[in-house]
Amino acid sequence: MGKTYFRNQYRTASIRAEWWDYRNSAIYFITVCTKDKEIFFGKISESTIILSEIGKIVNNCWLSIPEHYRFVQLDEFIVMPNHLHGIIIINADKLYPIESRSSCDDYHQKVSSNILMSDLSPKVGSLSYVVRTFKAAVTKQATCHCDYFRWQPRFYERIIRDAKELERVRIYIRNNPRNWKEDKMFK
Repeated sequence: MGKTYFRNQYRTASIRAEWWDYRNSAIYFITVCTKDKEIFFGKISESTIILSEIGKIVNNCWLSIPEHYRFVQLDEFIVMPNHLHGIIIINADKLYPIESRSSCDDYHQKVSSNILMSDLSPKVGSLSYVVRTFKAAVTKQATCHCDYFRWQPRFYERIIRDAKELERVRIYIRNNPRNWKEDKMFK
């Protein structure tokens, strides 16, 4: 991953696999973190997450994703104090978005008229598009509770390739609160 130029300024190259189209039908394990791992979403008590108001916003916006995108199905997920782990299933056969129904969808369906920006922006129907709009919807609502709330600019993803790996990821997500003290996100 290196630096590239956009309008004569440095821009960090994408961390996504160049060989993969993230609009393809697949199962993805994602992690989305707060900026500098700052704790906004709650606390762990006795191996259970106690969500803050912002944590509840994250939870609700996450659960509403399939209401806005018929091509997305959610699987196991957990909101942690400073990050979210989740499994997103994209079904490319259902790629047409559903009209907005809630405040979690305020940023969905925006189309850039600037062709250069659209080349840089995530493609409609892609994993990055879904995560970007989720993060934007959370940010809009979270800043009503905390004006300095910020996400880490990127997110981590892994393409889940088989049922065995899917089950390992589900177990990892379920056990995340129990393993919080050892979690690298905590440190």
